[in-house]
Order: sequence, then C-alpha cells, then structure tokens
Amino acid sequence: MLSDAGAIEINYYIGRAAEDLPDDDAILKVIISSITPALEGGVSASDSDNDVETVDDDGVMSTVKAKTTNFIEAIYIGKTNDKYPPSVRKGEQVLIYEYSDSDRYYWESLGRENPTLRTREIKRIEIASKPDIQAALDENNSYYIELDSKDKEKAFTIRTSKADGEISEYLFRINTKDGYVLLTDSKMNTFYLNTEEEEISMTTASNAVTRLIKDCILITAPRDLAFVAGQDIYMKAGRDFVVIVGRDKKVTIGRNHTVNVGKSINETIGSSKNVTVPLYAVEGKMTVSESVTSPAFHGHADSASTDFD
Repeated sequence: MLSDAGAIEINYYIGRAAEDLPDDDAILKVIISSITPALEGGVSASDSDNDVETVDDDGVMSTVKAKTTNFIEAIYIGKTNDKYPPSVRKGEQVLIYEYSDSDRYYWESLGRENPTLRTREIKRIEIASKPDIQAALDENNSYYIELDSKDKEKAFTIRTSKADGEISEYLFRINTKDGYVLLTDSKMNTFYLNTEEEEISMTTASNAVTRLIKDCILITAPRDLAFVAGQDIYMKAGRDFVVIVGRDKKVTIGRNHTVNVGKSINETIGSSKNVTVPLYAVEGKMTVSESVTSPAFHGHADSASTDFD
C-alpha cells in the first residue's frame, strides 16, 4: 500500500477463478472470500435478486430489489511481451490488485495449480520489429514464439518479420493436430514433413523439388541436376531403368566401360552412330544389316546381313 500524498493506494487479495477464462478474453470472474464472505456459491459464479432496505434523506425506510453476486470481475494486468493471458481454469488461485478502492480489479496467475488444473493452453512471447511507432502490432511486424495446445491448431510456431528492412520473414511450425512440420520464407523456399502421408519434401522458389513420399523419391530440376562423388556412384533398378534425353548425352570414362546385359541390347538411331576406337572386338555372332567397313574389325563386310564369327 502506498501512503505518499497523491500516490495510488493498491490493495492485494488472493482469490479463486469462478470459471474458466473464456477464449479471446482477458476478463475473469473471481471469488474473493474477504470481499464477499457472506455470499454462498463455493467457487462457482452466481448472482441473485435480494430485498435491500434503504433509508432516504428524510429517514423514510423502503425496500428495493438489488442484484448481488458472489464474484468480482477483474481484467488481466498484463506482462511484458506476452500476447495472451494465462489459460486460467476454474478454482485456480489468482492474485488480485485493487486501485484506491475504485472497484477496478486486475488479476494475474499465481501458477500454483498449473500442473493439476490446466488442460489446454496458449502462450505467445512477442516482440516488435516495426519502424513506425504508430503502427499496430501484428504478425507482419513482430517476432514471436507461440505454444498452442488448444483445439484450434495444437502447434509450436516461430515467426519473424521483414517490416523493418529484413531480407525475408521466416516461419517454422510444428502442427501436431494435422501432423506436419513446415519451414518456409517469404519467397516460398520450403521444407515440409507430413507424418500421415509419409512425405518429406524440399522446394525452392524456382520450383526445384526433392520429394520423398512413402516408397518413392521424386527429384525435379527446372535446369540442371548434378551428382558428384569422390569415389563411387552405385545405381540399381529392380525392374526398368529409363533415361530420356532431350538433346545430347555425353559419357566420359577414365578407364573401362563394362556393360553386362542378360538378354539383348536394342538401339534405334535416327541418323548415324560414330565409334572411334583402335580395336573393336566381337566375341560370338554379330549380324549387321548394313555395310560395315573398318580395318579394326575382326572381319569385313561390304554388303548387308553379313555375319562375323
């Protein structure tokens, strides 16, 4: 209590919440036994109409109906950088402030029964990042961390802003209700994980995509795709291996090129195939449908359908 002349006098009380704090509200109904000791109702908010006797200035007594309650209404006193008030539950202890017997009350949570009474909560720590002091604070000009276990989303979120000249804004969210993890920026470079769909994907703003979904992997590059290994690259296809090249295919091999084919190799060439090699050896039977001329061959043909043994 402050006693200096002209100072605000503050009274303190400990009360209990008469109801759960409503969503999107900061006003809480509180029962304070020291203020309403004679009223019944336990920790449940109630009101009633009662006969009250009054005496006017002439000393005449009369009876009037008056509504009485067993609770007071208090507004959350607030805490620096906290967006929302605590998700107080019915019966939870709260600290009440009253200013100079003004019937204006403010509350804050004592936090004593949080582990037993709290069920679902939302908490956001938020700081401003705005060049204009007059601008209202919102998601586009603030940095915040939010934990939400209520029914609407059930998520953990970190978000930044670019309202003060930052290169980009960033959003990181773990959504446990819908089962996904998202990391993205204002250009839409994105990392995404979906538990139900068994999907993990990365996408750039230029639409380069790596996507793992169930037992499949998809890689899409609007321009180039490069694989570089210091030693070996091993690829194995259980069934088919299909390569479609829009223009040229070039292969440079430092030493040997070995191809083992279980059955046959079929090639269809629209124009010509040029092979430059000091020695071209064929083991087994080779059938050529057109003329082949090469001093390096173990055989020579000037006409169609010639066999080389």
